[in-house]
Amino acid sequence: MALNPVLYFYDTATFSEADYDEEKVREYYPLMADWLGVDEPDIESLNFTRHIKPNITSDTPPNVVIIFMESVGLNRMGLMGNPFDPTPTLDRLAGNGLFFTKFYVPWVSTSRSVFTMVTGIPDVARTKTSSRNPLIRDQYSIISQFKNYDKYYIMGSSASWANIRSLITYNLKDMDIIELGDFNRSRVDVWGISDLDLFREAHDLFSKRDAAKPFFAIVQTAGNHKPYSIPDDNAGFGIKNEDENELRKAGFSSVKQYNAMRFFDHSIGQFFNMMEKSGYYKNTIFVLFGDHGNADPRAEHMPADDYALRLRSYNVPLIIYAPGLELQLRQIETVSGLADLMPTIAGLSGIEYTNRTLGRDILNVEDDYAFIVNKKISPSSYGVLNKENYLRIFRNGSGMEFHELKSDDPAKDVKNNYPDEVEIFRRMTEGVYETAKYMLYHNKK
Repeated sequence: MALNPVLYFYDTATFSEADYDEEKVREYYPLMADWLGVDEPDIESLNFTRHIKPNITSDTPPNVVIIFMESVGLNRMGLMGNPFDPTPTLDRLAGNGLFFTKFYVPWVSTSRSVFTMVTGIPDVARTKTSSRNPLIRDQYSIISQFKNYDKYYIMGSSASWANIRSLITYNLKDMDIIELGDFNRSRVDVWGISDLDLFREAHDLFSKRDAAKPFFAIVQTAGNHKPYSIPDDNAGFGIKNEDENELRKAGFSSVKQYNAMRFFDHSIGQFFNMMEKSGYYKNTIFVLFGDHGNADPRAEHMPADDYALRLRSYNVPLIIYAPGLELQLRQIETVSGLADLMPTIAGLSGIEYTNRTLGRDILNVEDDYAFIVNKKISPSSYGVLNKENYLRIFRNGSGMEFHELKSDDPAKDVKNNYPDEVEIFRRMTEGVYETAKYMLYHNKK
């Protein structure tokens, strides 16, 4: 009790200076304003505001349930050719909804993914993470535009982790946090209750509330993570003992990791089995995405760039499943990022909203870029990629590399072969990076 205040004081002292360069933001403002579709560009005020009116309207506003999937990279999906079929539930949902195969998170960090999801700004903070920085805790979120919605943030552990409690309660005052202490469930490991129990609690909450009022919920899972605990109360789940050498060829580091992925998929299946009998199911938009992938063995069923450029850690599945909406079921290859999630959900929900950050509605843009901070290859870099190419600028200032994603050797640097293309990618990379750093301090609610 005596030591903690001293440590907290020392910890927060590291955030003493704002980390952005306004001159660089102005340099790239015309490019970014055009890319984002800013309503009234103004380089003096650095206005990034877009007022979005709905393309669709509904007499009964849809509910929204976001399932934040711990450690689920795209290479886990059976639909992507994983030979061990670890995701039959996710495959079924993806096949009956919108399945985004080129969706990227900006950083391999669960707390950074939470921050980016909520704010629409890639968490590019160099010191710790943005959720832990008291200087930038004041953040506008498109979630606040879901007016007259009940809002819930549900997790099986404590919301004090990574200061998520402050991020949510300070910026979304009408969002209830429901966490470990609110459940009469047994804790299975350091991450709290099992994901299966978490889904049971979420369904219990959703089914008992007033059906006349829509709700917006985020369910943050954690079980698909070391120590890969599988509870005794597992709704009939059976462990498989596959050959570990063969599993490594499919991108799994161990039998335990493989079964944890299977149990997670099984738990989602149980959740949907419960919901299909409920009154709220058909009027709900379900959004499932991986918070990041893992630094695991090469998955031989994936393209070469998945391992060669370590994109396996950033390329995650995004699935939108809406049984009550007349969606054109399809696989979408538009390149997009986590900052795009909330604008896309808002567009599908038919609400009018204001967007002031780096997210765009994936369903209303042409081919796009995704921004990632790649710390899985030395030297550490930040960069953008599209379907064809990937530029990464080294964070130590020593240079950059340009890669052809579909080549036989995607790790090869080919920047000297495409000077014009490299310059386009360089400007976009610097524009997104400098703008994101600025927005962290200029996105007040």
